Amino acid sequence: MYFDEDRLVREIKRLSETIARAVGLKNAEAQEEAEAGLGELHRSIFGLDVGSTRRLHPSSLAAMVSPQHRAAAVAVLRADADLLEARGETGLAALRRSQADSLA
Repeated sequence: MYFDEDRLVREIKRLSETIARAVGLKNAEAQEEAEAGLGELHRSIFGLDVGSTRRLHPSSLAAMVSPQHRAAAVAVLRADADLLEARGETGLAALRRSQADSLA
């Protein structure tokens, strides 16, 4: 998969700020914005939507990411874990952290 590294870094920073706002304020609108941003980044990095990657075993997900994109993938997975945790979805958040750890 090809994507512009600079654009990806900017998007991850923007998404991190949105997630921090969503987690800190429990703001539904900010959470929706964060989910939309995660969706775009997931498609850029993994070629799949968020729901599809949430069902993958960590080793399967790791096999999908090229070495040069691993840091970005880890950041996106950890951001998703934070958002899931804020919504009370601790099981999915734990899976996301496990997926991120498999790439780190």
